[in-house]
Amino acid sequence: MAEIVAFSGIYYNSEKNSGRISELLCPNLNLLDEEEIKRLRENNNNIINGILPDNTENLKFQGAVHKIYGWLLRDVFLIDKAPSFYIREQRVIIGGIEYSRFGITGLIRVEEYGKNVKRCEKMVNKEVEKQFLLLKETQFNLEPIVCLYKDSSDEIIQKIKSHIDKEKVLFEYKDYNGYKNIIYKMDNKEFFKELESMFVDKPLYVIEGQDAYEAGVKYRNEMKKSKGDKYTGKEAFNYVRVELFNAFDRYLKLLPVNRVIKSLRKNPVDLIKSLTQKFKVAALNISDSNTEKLARKKIRKLLDDNLAKGILSYGLYFKAIPNKYFLLSSNYSEGLELSDVEFLEKNILRPIFLMNDADIENEIRYAFSDNKAYNYIKEKDYSVAFILNGFNIYKLLDYCDRGNLLPVYSTLLSPYTMKGVISYSHRYSKIST
Repeated sequence: MAEIVAFSGIYYNSEKNSGRISELLCPNLNLLDEEEIKRLRENNNNIINGILPDNTENLKFQGAVHKIYGWLLRDVFLIDKAPSFYIREQRVIIGGIEYSRFGITGLIRVEEYGKNVKRCEKMVNKEVEKQFLLLKETQFNLEPIVCLYKDSSDEIIQKIKSHIDKEKVLFEYKDYNGYKNIIYKMDNKEFFKELESMFVDKPLYVIEGQDAYEAGVKYRNEMKKSKGDKYTGKEAFNYVRVELFNAFDRYLKLLPVNRVIKSLRKNPVDLIKSLTQKFKVAALNISDSNTEKLARKKIRKLLDDNLAKGILSYGLYFKAIPNKYFLLSSNYSEGLELSDVEFLEKNILRPIFLMNDADIENEIRYAFSDNKAYNYIKEKDYSVAFILNGFNIYKLLDYCDRGNLLPVYSTLLSPYTMKGVISYSHRYSKIST
């Protein structure tokens, strides 16, 4: 099945950046608004400057090259001397109790999506092209590609925990949620082959970074063609860096990605009337900041309760109706088979909000928290927010196994992974093959 191997990673020099590693990383860019991106860019060594180095389209990828190789020359980045697997211990707090989850960073041999490597969501072609050009110019994997695998017995992580050398901590940092992350270097070569063999019969599900993975496939194909008869299959461009998490880890969760729509083609009052003909619509009145805060919490609780009951529902907030939050519920059996996003597009956005493919691609902004979605309506130039529910991980994997794809940005894995933790270079990283 999927082939995973160790590699010599490239990461921030903790001695030069003592106590500041968290200031050099950034989360998924979709989590950030323009002000947050601007703030991160102000630190010249933040990884965002290697991914989005400037706003000039023609110079973007040249700027990335200058940044990355400048970091290497000034020892801001270090290159490991020998291949390793890197283990992330992420300490999360749930219900006031701290738990640890573990992820494995290594390389996988790229191949077309199919039996061994499966994607869960549709891709944005322009994002694939951007990732391809960035990879081609820099020869670096900077974007995290996060994959899930199935291990109901948790054998792989238990085996890894028994081999972790607590003395080989590369660095620690706090992530976007404030959770502590510890990165260990695993360089026990005898264990490499055992770990690699444990993934032989396990397909990988790309849950985040499918655009970056597809860009890796495209680049491999281009380089393979250019090499012709000299292609060996051992070249660095045959691999991409991934982070692997067990789908059966009880601390993993798929968060909802809310939808915020720029403009409307119908009056909000008329939209609500149309919705009441097909769905149950309830309103929550708000009169001040306190009742608004309570209403937001109640909407989320009602969504969670309905999800547990098998009732598909959405929170709804219009800029033109600032004193009410709405809860939209459906008992359609079809809703049990579709994801929240698919049902929203098929049964609400297209027939009632009169949106077509171009509108859905260009008029929607993604909000990765409820408050951010509401605030886009209150503080920015957006007309309506849909508050969605998360997706069950096992249902998602089953959905993918049946050959289905979710719409783009349907889910977000939590706790988040950060960009810039461990990078892979086609030029400088060594591979354990």
